[in-house]
Amino acid sequence: MHSVCRIVLIAVTITALEFSAAAHGSAEPPDPVVSVQPSPQDSTYLIVSHQANLAEIISGTQAAREGTCALVRTLGVQLVADHTRLDAMGVAVAIPNLVPLPLRPNPDQAQQIWDTGLRIGRDFDMTWLRMQEDFHRQSLQAGARQLRFGTVEAVTALARNAEPTIDHHLTLVREALEHC
Repeated sequence: MHSVCRIVLIAVTITALEFSAAAHGSAEPPDPVVSVQPSPQDSTYLIVSHQANLAEIISGTQAAREGTCALVRTLGVQLVADHTRLDAMGVAVAIPNLVPLPLRPNPDQAQQIWDTGLRIGRDFDMTWLRMQEDFHRQSLQAGARQLRFGTVEAVTALARNAEPTIDHHLTLVREALEHC
């Protein structure tokens, strides 16, 4: 898992740098350099969303490789792509504002990913989908807190821009739970 984390970190960093250099359109967060120190809420959101994105990238890779249900494999690929993009946007705001980002998911996320990886077949698929449902609900809750209590517009815009993608993932997860 350590080598996967390193690969993900390198990919996210490269994507963030590319995103910062060539950002266009509405997928771009507002000016990532904030003139004031991010509040504890803003910093917490950047850290929590980064760890959630890392968890989604790692577990999405796991699902694409280990899933037996086609919906799980397809959803895994989509999560890797979408959460890599979302994470690049967050990193592009966090780094210039000196918010230190962890190199891996939080311990609970890491344990759930590990436990899910020990399962096989339909048991893997269903456990992975329930984990995704939980991860995405938590991400939506963190975003709602940021929208309500955030003070830095660049960080709040990240939560606002991520919400439709995360909500769409949650819908896809729930549909897959019915079909897998």
